[in-house]
Amino acid sequence: MSQRLAADADLWKARVVCPANVVSNFAAQLGVMLESGVGIADSLALLAHQDEYPNFGVVVYEISQELEKGRTLSSSLNDFPRVFPQIFRNLVQVGESTGGLKSVLSKISSWMQKDFELVKRVKGALAYPLFVLCLSSVLTALLFYAVLPQFVGVFESLRVELPLITRVVIFLTRIATTPGAWLVALIGTVYLTLGIRKAWANPKGRWVIYSFLWEFPVVGQLLQNSSMARFSFSLSLMLETGEFLPKSLKLSCLASGNPLVQADSKDMLLAIESGQPLSEYLASKEELYPSVLRHLVAAGENSASLPKMVAKAGDFLEERARFTIENLSAIIEPILLGGVSFVVGGVLVSVFVPLYSIVGELSG
Repeated sequence: MSQRLAADADLWKARVVCPANVVSNFAAQLGVMLESGVGIADSLALLAHQDEYPNFGVVVYEISQELEKGRTLSSSLNDFPRVFPQIFRNLVQVGESTGGLKSVLSKISSWMQKDFELVKRVKGALAYPLFVLCLSSVLTALLFYAVLPQFVGVFESLRVELPLITRVVIFLTRIATTPGAWLVALIGTVYLTLGIRKAWANPKGRWVIYSFLWEFPVVGQLLQNSSMARFSFSLSLMLETGEFLPKSLKLSCLASGNPLVQADSKDMLLAIESGQPLSEYLASKEELYPSVLRHLVAAGENSASLPKMVAKAGDFLEERARFTIENLSAIIEPILLGGVSFVVGGVLVSVFVPLYSIVGELSG
């Protein structure tokens, strides 16, 4: 029985998730408490009281229990891989080994907060066009289902030659009023959604989705700038804490959230370990790494200030991502409205052209 409970506890630790901003606040508060002289055990005991996020309170309590058993903070964090990112755990380990845990926690908090805000802005920017697209699709479907069937009955009763556009609209209206068509559409939507989610959960499938989105002018630019900003901030943080470049690059590629960069990390590490400068490798992959990152990395290598210059690159890329986000709605909204106008205009033409013809014949 005890073995089963232990197995369930380990499974819960491996699966539990918490919001990134909560983890960021935890790192900041823990760092402040340690800086003020409060012991780590007492700090964790205080931080275990999480009224808004009880799950995270349990996580902190479990960590404090592991510390009482003699484990280090970094090894205890490894029990919760979905709560604390790998960079978080590695940097805590570096802080423990160098005696700079307090400053490391402060830097981790700043990095996580910046990363959280960037991801939130990107998701928000992509959510609005998707909402408009879905709403337009629903309204168009209702138009074909509830309004146009009345005109179809009128046209069919008159038995006149109809224009091509009207015949197309009648065909689409018949499909929209067929229960089997809605069932097929529903099943297709469910399978498509499940397929996308399954592909996203698979590294190869995620790579395919990102490669597809990468080719779109605005969306691809947004994904590149945001993911490279996350890569730059992570790399700068790792190097500032004294981590070696190969390991810093490996973890920064993971933190970028970009499957294309993650797939390229193996080649990058092989090049760095063989002695090739990072700037030269980035220059060989111009389609993946933006010019501002390549140039500032080269400047950082020449001036022995790589962490600082990479952080500057992250600031530039974050600003680019923010600019793209602010203009995304202005770019996409006219395209969506133009598509809706085209559909509505086509429907109006298909209805009024035969009506004018019929009225002309009757008046003649």
